[in-house]
Amino acid sequence: MVEALATLLLSGLILLGLASLLSLMAAASDHAAVRAQRMERDGRLAIALRRDLAAALPLRGADGLTIFDGAADRVTFAAAAPGGIVRVTLQASNGGLLRATSALTDAAAGTAPSMIARQPVRFRFAGRAAPGGAEFLADTWPSGPRVPDAVLVEFGGLVDRVALRASADPGCAAAPDADIACAERPAPEVPR
Repeated sequence: MVEALATLLLSGLILLGLASLLSLMAAASDHAAVRAQRMERDGRLAIALRRDLAAALPLRGADGLTIFDGAADRVTFAAAAPGGIVRVTLQASNGGLLRATSALTDAAAGTAPSMIARQPVRFRFAGRAAPGGAEFLADTWPSGPRVPDAVLVEFGGLVDRVALRASADPGCAAAPDADIACAERPAPEVPR
């Protein structure tokens, strides 16, 4: 009888250990699935933001300022789209990211903002005060003579750096003295 009780107790302990092990494995599997979903979501957002920001054109309006400005919660720039060039606005709002487009000359006549991410997003801007100078980071980038060298997008604990086109005509990037040539040549002008 004592042997039967000992066997029963030992079997119970083994079953309890197996149940605990299975519970830990299920929890680890759930955490891995959540992490994989988060990585997939962040990857899709990174691709969408890279596609949009890399399409930013270094165009100037009639006032001589670039059609590019940004803050920690917003970036506005000109980009090519079917049918012509449009103004694109990426706006962080209520823990998500909205995207809207409008005509260059009439910001009111555009698409309704659409949610492209349901997570907080922050923008920063990398640029140089002068060609060949040291790079600096800024929380805002007002319209001016140049677009930043890159936009840093922070989301989901990641920082993605998206390089922008030079603030000049497309041919200047191939010049042997590209930094000097790009600074001296004006970007193409478009109406605002």
